[in-house]
Amino acid sequence: MAVTEEANTVTSYAIYVLGALLTLPFFLAINFAVHRNRDASGASHADSVEFHGQREAESKTFRDALVIMALSMIGLSLWPSAVPAVWMGAALALVAADFWVRYYLQMRAVRG
Repeated sequence: MAVTEEANTVTSYAIYVLGALLTLPFFLAINFAVHRNRDASGASHADSVEFHGQREAESKTFRDALVIMALSMIGLSLWPSAVPAVWMGAALALVAADFWVRYYLQMRAVRG
């Protein structure tokens, strides 16, 4: 009986590791492509409007990320039966969405 439980535990950890190994290269490739595109277009120069809009969105998103992580920890303590990976996945998705919404609104305000 203990061997089966141990095998299930190892399998569940393997699934998490496999998920991380599959998603990490995907996000790194997206990051690389975005930075390469910004370098080619000149949007990554320190005096560009896009650069300042990105910095403003990043600073506000960082503040929001701290709040989202704190709320995730509170939610996890209130509902301990929930899977922690779901809470953290939801928190990361909220932070990413928060950044892109803020960046879009910042660029829209600057461009008129």
